[in-house]
Amino acid sequence: MMITAETTVKEALESCPGAAEIFASRGINPADKCSGMYDMVTLEDAIEWCKIDGDLDSLIAELNAAAATV
Repeated sequence: MMITAETTVKEALESCPGAAEIFASRGINPADKCSGMYDMVTLEDAIEWCKIDGDLDSLIAELNAAAATV
């Protein structure tokens, strides 16, 4: 799966090994910080709503790089 800005946090966690660690390195535990909404919140929205450190493009690139190792 190609991860984009429209990918939900839940989809990223399910399709990318190590996604939880990638989110953790950016300052959040998405299942906790985005609790109750991570299955609906897109990565684009999560930057603001979940207070993820860093920019969207670098997050997507890191998630896609990790997903490519599968």
